[in-house]
Amino acid sequence: MICLTCLHENDSLAKTCAVCGSDFLIEETKNFIMRGGRKIPKSQWTEKMCAYRDIRKPGPILKGETKPINLLYLQGMLLKNIRKQTILRLILPAVCFFGVSAVFCLGALLVRNQPNLISVGSSENVVIFSFFASGLTFLFSLGFLTMILLKMKVYVSSYRGKRRYRRLSAKAYQEMTEALMDKGGKN
Repeated sequence: MICLTCLHENDSLAKTCAVCGSDFLIEETKNFIMRGGRKIPKSQWTEKMCAYRDIRKPGPILKGETKPINLLYLQGMLLKNIRKQTILRLILPAVCFFGVSAVFCLGALLVRNQPNLISVGSSENVVIFSFFASGLTFLFSLGFLTMILLKMKVYVSSYRGKRRYRRLSAKAYQEMTEALMDKGGKN
């Protein structure tokens, strides 16, 4: 079990930390976090870790908690969350939309060069629809690519019990990480 106040590794049967006496202990398994006898899915735990009250106070306090959490643990969870959600919410959709656009474009070119592939209806309608769909999905991929080139980041947090995906500009991300690193160096 890990103490979230001092990050000390404790015995798995311990109720309190041997170093600081805190009862803010967690045990990580493959898909769950065990805390106080409750199983919390890792996705919910990650959301909770990114919903802290105020980083400027002596120790960041999570919403719904009264005890401060170790800043190094919070930094690691936040950076892992940002990295994972940026890949899933920006990079992966850009690649998928570009791939779908390429498939539509290749299909339109194939039908245009060999019109006898379509047995029902006019091949012109299929070509027009395919080029339209290709252009539309390509515009979506350009939108995601623009966000990637602007170095935007995405993270998930919990707000009033609901999952919220938030975008960070490059400047906001830099300010957030600098604030965390400066504060983490003083701990």
